[in-house]
Amino acid sequence: HTLYNTMKDIYSTAKVHPEPNVSWSLEPELTAIMAHSRSYKKLLFAWEGWHQAAGVPLKKHYQRFVELSNKGYQADGYADTGAEWRSWYDSPTFEQDIEKVYKTIEPLYLNLHAFVRRQLYIQYGSKYINLKGPIPAHLLGNMWAETWNNIYDMMIPFPDKPSMDVTNEMNQQGYNATHMFRVAEEFFTSLELDSMPPEFWEGSMLVKPKDREVVCHASAYDFYNRKDFRIKQCTVVTMEQLSTVHHEMGHIQYYLQYKDQPVGFRRGANPGFHEAIGDVMALSVSTPKHLFTLGLLKNMSSDIETDINYLLKMALVKIAFLPFGYLIDIWRWGVFSGRTPPEHYNADWWHLSFILQFQLHEKLCEAANHTGLLHTCDIYRSKEAGAILKKVLQAGSSTPWPEVLQEAIGTNELDASALMRYFDPIIKWLEKQNVNETLGWPEFGWVPPVPEGYPEDIGKIRKKRYEILFLFKLHIEMFLYSVSLVWLLPNLANFRVRFSLSHVT
Repeated sequence: HTLYNTMKDIYSTAKVHPEPNVSWSLEPELTAIMAHSRSYKKLLFAWEGWHQAAGVPLKKHYQRFVELSNKGYQADGYADTGAEWRSWYDSPTFEQDIEKVYKTIEPLYLNLHAFVRRQLYIQYGSKYINLKGPIPAHLLGNMWAETWNNIYDMMIPFPDKPSMDVTNEMNQQGYNATHMFRVAEEFFTSLELDSMPPEFWEGSMLVKPKDREVVCHASAYDFYNRKDFRIKQCTVVTMEQLSTVHHEMGHIQYYLQYKDQPVGFRRGANPGFHEAIGDVMALSVSTPKHLFTLGLLKNMSSDIETDINYLLKMALVKIAFLPFGYLIDIWRWGVFSGRTPPEHYNADWWHLSFILQFQLHEKLCEAANHTGLLHTCDIYRSKEAGAILKKVLQAGSSTPWPEVLQEAIGTNELDASALMRYFDPIIKWLEKQNVNETLGWPEFGWVPPVPEGYPEDIGKIRKKRYEILFLFKLHIEMFLYSVSLVWLLPNLANFRVRFSLSHVT
């Protein structure tokens, strides 16, 4: 585990130093800066500084990880690690299947990208935003540009409508981490699913400890003894994290439901199922109807403008992520196969769950007798929806995932049409807004200039000014080995021996 611990330590301890004796960690300082700052220079400094601190030293270890991982899986008869990962999906045409699904949602992504780019142009001007080019990743509200909801305040279509962000109300009502997890637990028990066992409350890390460095990326763990299941999350009281809490508890619920399966079947029907279950819960939790039921919204207004505001914010999470997940897998498969050598790690860069969750959501809403537009559905307190979920969860991986999907929703294929129905109102609205916009990034090679006085005028004098490289692939840029650590740590211990600890994020 030396390599594992070395990589984890680099990632968890990387810091940015804006001035002597001042340091910013990824959690909470850098995450807050990326989410809330609107200073181009400060965002750039935080983004560049963290990737220098975490990504550069990780690179050589990541190369060694690739070598060891491939060696282990090749001994098991696979061409490389990527081939073993794709085998989880029981489809010889998996890569082509995913590409087909992506092509279905691509028009929605292009319209979302064009709209966001225009709003950022209004904020930052033509110097830093090219209306025919990619978007600088450090402006998208997240260290990895994977979701864009943190810049929603610059995007709101109808700002005079009531805000759906209940963070302030949560704080006023005295929410804390434990209460947020109790609220999530009650959501699951309302569906006649299981409550959390005592070991969960005793062993979970729900807030960031003050006495040590930790990787704050929210994760769920199965200790394979049928009773010990835990979550590690540096929870803060926000609406976004309330959704994350439900997502992570979705993993625990999956563990609880398949705990009596033989050990070899104690995992999701495929990895996308595990992620989709938690996200299905979050689709209900974020609705105005559910927030009103919790007493976090004072009224539940329903009109087209409010719906557009809500759906745009959801799109900034769900649709923005799809190319990120898709391309990160393409990049990783390329790394493991050798098509992407180490010297190209920064230049080559789907998630099944993001499609699957909408297919499941549509079926559960039908079982809950929901009427109305799909994005307004809340399955809370529906025993019928819970019964469908329980059947999916209890199977674990004992049944091929197409059969699980067929029994649950009546089809054995991934299909993005439910996602497109969910977002139909915002699709139409975006198309109207983008009549005169360029879709895509024909000027792909454009890079923004280094700001004048950067970085000295934000309090940091550096002996060497690093060249700032914006290597965009569908706007998604970064030192890929650093972000891959978040996705790969769970797999590091698995390439030869299956350990008695499972965790997902």
